[in-house]
Amino acid sequence: MMSNLLRELTDRVLGGRGISEKEALYLSMEPPLHSLFEAASTIREHFRGQLVDLCSVVNAKSGGCTEDCDKRASLIDSG
Repeated sequence: MMSNLLRELTDRVLGGRGISEKEALYLSMEPPLHSLFEAASTIREHFRGQLVDLCSVVNAKSGGCTEDCDKRASLIDSG
């Protein structure tokens, strides 16, 4: 269950306005984490829908990159 402040801040963000650094710091310390995740999910779904893009970092030297990583791998200093 979201606190009144968390609901107010969520509504503010959904309205296109931001929150202050002080408010963000408070949110990271005060409400139960599940409430913060619920608010974050509501905001994400509002702006991005239910789809989530996943990506991963691939070892460029392994050659497993789908992009032109072999050229970049030669630029990496291993040590």
